[in-house]
Amino acid sequence: MKNRLTFLLITTKLGVQRRFSINRNFFYFLIMCSILLLCGGAIGGWKAGENLELSRTKIVLEAEQQHMHTIAKAVAEIEQQELAMHTLLGIKDGTQPSLSEPDEG
Repeated sequence: MKNRLTFLLITTKLGVQRRFSINRNFFYFLIMCSILLLCGGAIGGWKAGENLELSRTKIVLEAEQQHMHTIAKAVAEIEQQELAMHTLLGIKDGTQPSLSEPDEG
């Protein structure tokens, strides 16, 4: 009986006593399994929280990327219009035509 733990359960309504005993090593094994289960659940909950945070960040970054893509398209369109205006005005390489200066020659 040295290596066994004895438990006594008494019901409050009927007063029935139930007695059982288990091996001490098995009891410690059950306690360790319970601790591992609790730790695993806590770590799983923590990782699930991290996953939710990362998915929210991903959604925000995808929205920002879409916004930047829209801005890039608008800038490309403006550059095309600017090039067309430069071509129409005869401006090359950012220099303006000299309309007021007479040719010397």
